[in-house]
Amino acid sequence: MQKNNIATAVKVVGCIEIVCCIILGIILGNTFGVGYKGYDFNISLCIAVIIAGIITGIFIFGFGEIIQLLQNIDNNIKNSNNISNNEIPKL
Repeated sequence: MQKNNIATAVKVVGCIEIVCCIILGIILGNTFGVGYKGYDFNISLCIAVIIAGIITGIFIFGFGEIIQLLQNIDNNIKNSNNISNNEIPKL
């Protein structure tokens, strides 16, 4: 079975994007605090950035899975063609 480096790279980018958006959401929530009742943390901005990052990261990871599945299909087709060519009797 042939491993697809592009699919692996896209999956890694998706995971890194999720982690970075969680960290960025915490940093932005802390930086742009509204000072409501003495708190200097903007929870709505933090949650919005984290949710958007997780959704985007899942889509990117999903594209990596699609690429890997297409590679597996291609490998299966090539293997089945090799098997069927070997089974054809010579005339």
